Amino acid sequence: MELHKLHESTGGVYVPDPGVGRGSRKAVALGRADGRASFSLEVNFLEGEWTACTIGIVSATTSLQTLMDVDSLPACKDLAWYRLSLGASGRLAAFDGLCDFSGLDLVDASKIRMDFLAGESPKLLYYVNSGAAVDVTTHLPKSLRPGEYKPCISIANPSLRVRCSVAWRNPKRRLQGEAFVSRASRSLWEHRRYTDAVVKTTDGERIPCHR
Repeated sequence: MELHKLHESTGGVYVPDPGVGRGSRKAVALGRADGRASFSLEVNFLEGEWTACTIGIVSATTSLQTLMDVDSLPACKDLAWYRLSLGASGRLAAFDGLCDFSGLDLVDASKIRMDFLAGESPKLLYYVNSGAAVDVTTHLPKSLRPGEYKPCISIANPSLRVRCSVAWRNPKRRLQGEAFVSRASRSLWEHRRYTDAVVKTTDGERIPCHR
């Protein structure tokens, strides 16, 4: 991940700079884009106050410098940044829009997992601790647009220690796997090799097949 005012220490633990949180200074971690892939971002809170933290996605074309320059909500007017703010109310933000959302219980959160599901109708889901997925897509203050995205974390508290990981699920690879299964099934039907059963029709035709 690209890091700004955030450092990766031993064991994959991320630590903000001591100056983070003063004025508009924040630490940012920005993942990579992998085509039109779906992905999961899991963040474990190890130490410190996590309420001044957001977890979300940004357009694949967004640079780390762009996020570093954002110092207020109005500055997000043209920035496709969809995120969950981990305050007590669990506020959702998109571009320069902001709304309260009561569907996630963040009071004793020690782990947040975010799933982005790519496609023509993309979805954004969050899990708290070991709870069930909560789809926030239709609750975002501005609609989630189809396209390529990458994960993003912002932190405004220097005491916070987090461990995070990203897992990718490339739809192209999934379709390639489905195509292989389709080809294999067609080959079994067309070539009839190593058949282990026979279907006999009423007119006496015998059709070798696989049980």
